[in-house]
Amino acid sequence: MVGKNTITKLSFINLFHLLHFNLYPDIFNNCTPEEMEKRVILSPKNSDCPAINENVLNIIPDVLKMYLSTDSVSCNNEEEVQNYPFEFINSLTPSGMPPHRLNSKVGAIVMLLRNLSISQGLCNGTCMKVQRLHEHCVEASLVTGSKRGRTVIIPRIKLSPSDANIPFTLNKLQFPKLLLSSLLPALLL
Repeated sequence: MVGKNTITKLSFINLFHLLHFNLYPDIFNNCTPEEMEKRVILSPKNSDCPAINENVLNIIPDVLKMYLSTDSVSCNNEEEVQNYPFEFINSLTPSGMPPHRLNSKVGAIVMLLRNLSISQGLCNGTCMKVQRLHEHCVEASLVTGSKRGRTVIIPRIKLSPSDANIPFTLNKLQFPKLLLSSLLPALLL
């Protein structure tokens, strides 16, 4: 019921199905890889993006590969480390960091979250298309920038965000990339 002071909220899954099946049923079909690289989904809230990304990833016709990060904490007092269970540590995803569970498929568009090599075009925000998934590295081709089309290898690296809101240093060994289907306000699909 919509009243004077009431706003009806569409859930992100309903929004995704509305986009995919009703408004734009061919949004992912009958288009070249180049056209797919230019598609976007706008998301008003960053918190909705992971679910939209998972739904888009499910549409890509390839085998899903899950990468789990190796997370640890460093404290001034080493005895404090025991106060933080692994489930809690793994649930943390500070801004600009990949999640503990990073799903990917060949054909997915991903964004680099760290500067790896500026001269090679591997800068924060660079978009890439996944070509091959290996245990300890990902092969991808650049879809943005002056090095567009070039194949690169992205390794797992140690990431340590500086977050003043947590009383320890989080260390995360994971690929410095994030699945891109929707981000706030919009990026490549």
